[in-house]
Amino acid sequence: MQQVSFFKRLFHTFLGYLYWFTYITDNRTLLGMRYSTLIKIGAGALALAALVYDWGRPATYLALALLLSLLLAYWLAGRAAYHRFVPHPAELKTDDEPGPLAPYERVPVIASGLFSLQYWEKNVLLRPAVYWQAPRGDHAVMVEHQPRRYL
Repeated sequence: MQQVSFFKRLFHTFLGYLYWFTYITDNRTLLGMRYSTLIKIGAGALALAALVYDWGRPATYLALALLLSLLLAYWLAGRAAYHRFVPHPAELKTDDEPGPLAPYERVPVIASGLFSLQYWEKNVLLRPAVYWQAPRGDHAVMVEHQPRRYL
C-alpha cells in the first residue's frame, strides 16, 4: 500500500470507516428500530428545531447539511453494498498458471455482497466462505453469515 498516494490512502481510510459505521448502524436494532433510523430521526429533529426555534442561519445551515450528508452517506454505502474494491497498482501475475480445481475441492475465501437462499437475501461483509466447482462446471459459494448458518 506504500505505492498509493497519501491522499488516496486517507480517502479510502475515511470511506472504510464510513462504510463500517453505516453497516453497523444499519444492521443493529434498539427496541425494534435500526440505529440508522434513530440517527436519521435525530438529525431531522435537529434540523427541524433549528428552523422552528430560529437558531440563526449558520446553525440552521449546519443542521441541514448534517441531515443531507447523513442521508447521502447511508444511500451511497447501501448502494455500494458497504464495500469498495481498490486495485493494487502493481502487477500480481505469476509465471505459472494455476491448474483447474478438482471436482468438489473446497477453497476457503472471504466474501462480501448480496447472497440469497431461496426467498431470503442478506448483505454480508468480509465473511468466511467456501468456493467449489461441481464436475459439470457449476460454481458454488457458501457464506457463513452467522455461526454455523450459511447462505
